[in-house]
Amino acid sequence: MIPVVKAKLLEGKRGLIVGIANEQSIAWGCAKAFRAFGAELAVTYLNDKAKKYVEPLARELEAPILMPLDVRTPGQMEAVFERIAKDWGKLDFVVHSIAFSPKEALQGARRRRLAGGFSHHHGGVLLDVHSHGASGGAADAQRRNALHHDLLRQPDGR
Repeated sequence: MIPVVKAKLLEGKRGLIVGIANEQSIAWGCAKAFRAFGAELAVTYLNDKAKKYVEPLARELEAPILMPLDVRTPGQMEAVFERIAKDWGKLDFVVHSIAFSPKEALQGARRRRLAGGFSHHHGGVLLDVHSHGASGGAADAQRRNALHHDLLRQPDGR
């Protein structure tokens, strides 16, 4: 359920929520709060398996845009930003709440996981997933950065 707030501080703002996996996701909590404050939201889901969990949540948010986004899949990020550009023309904010870790890195003592689970034992898998979101080849990165910059540009052109 979307909370009720008195002040619609985000009325007229549009945001992209990346990383909702289910109703326990941090991204879901963020999305509910942004929607409660009046923002219109676009939502992505990782794959067909995740879609069955994310789609009802996107409906609850009244999200007009729901698309797949696996940053490791070429073209999916571009498709999301192209759709946002086509439908909205601009984007005011992005919630980036995606990560990946091998199952074995999430087992055992917390200290052991934090000390070596992501970087040493698993070759920076978490960083690797994040880096796909930020780069993915020089030409692609340049084109993607230009599109993101245009969508997130301030009203005064900055």
